[in-house]
Amino acid sequence: MAPQFHYEIYLTLVGNKRVIRTRKTVGDMQVHSDGVELPTGPVRLKIESDTENYKFYFAPADGEWKLLGSGLVKLLESEVADVWSGSMFGMYATGNGHPIQTPADFDWFEYHPAPINYRPEY
Repeated sequence: MAPQFHYEIYLTLVGNKRVIRTRKTVGDMQVHSDGVELPTGPVRLKIESDTENYKFYFAPADGEWKLLGSGLVKLLESEVADVWSGSMFGMYATGNGHPIQTPADFDWFEYHPAPINYRPEY
């Protein structure tokens, strides 16, 4: 939604180990999860939401989904983030300012919207 108001689920290297983590950025606060070490091979990422929370999941290519963390929906709303647009979802890869050593391949992306008849009162 905005550089200062967003949630991420991401795969990173810590030493030589692959780790899946979440990062929640809300204003001047940023929280990183400890993460979970992953074996080599493909990994699937999933975000689900309801009226109160975004939920972040991961799974090996043929494994079961595991909940990694969650974030409050209301902390990303237009009234809090002071921007006009709604929330957006997307995928990206970065070397954090450095040339990447390992490519990131995205096989597919699906979005299944669900109608929400909820609007918090301020």
